[in-house]
Amino acid sequence: MFSDAPFFQANPGSVAIHILDWKTGKLETVPGSAGLFSPAWSPDGRYIAAKPLKGQRTMLFDSHTQTWSELTDGWGFTRWSSDGQYLYYMRYGERPAILRIHLSNRKVEEVAGLSLFRQGGRLAGLQFALAPDGCPTLLRDTGTQEIYSVDWSGR
Repeated sequence: MFSDAPFFQANPGSVAIHILDWKTGKLETVPGSAGLFSPAWSPDGRYIAAKPLKGQRTMLFDSHTQTWSELTDGWGFTRWSSDGQYLYYMRYGERPAILRIHLSNRKVEEVAGLSLFRQGGRLAGLQFALAPDGCPTLLRDTGTQEIYSVDWSGR
């Protein structure tokens, strides 16, 4: 599964989510995915979370009903919990944080506040990962003032 890259398209409005069947070579567009990008498949393969080009929402596709719904009013790169019960995402702005939403009841919880955290890394710090136990993992920017040397010889 992949999406067109809206930031590099001549016509960003033409983005959609696609699924390539490796065995047959058949390429299908996910129904109703026009204008959506950055898909993330749930571990059980039932759901797809994606971002719309307009607005700051997270959309959810249910493969059983073949329908999209707005999962949450929040925008950021998403990560599924290993059991597929939660979708994690970042909140930006005045109160940055990592949030998670429980799929069964759509309850949103703040997992980690990031107000005092200077994030570094890929895409200006917009990425994060989940450890096997579900804890968020981020790259912290400590600047260039702290430089260390490691003696690998073990002396």
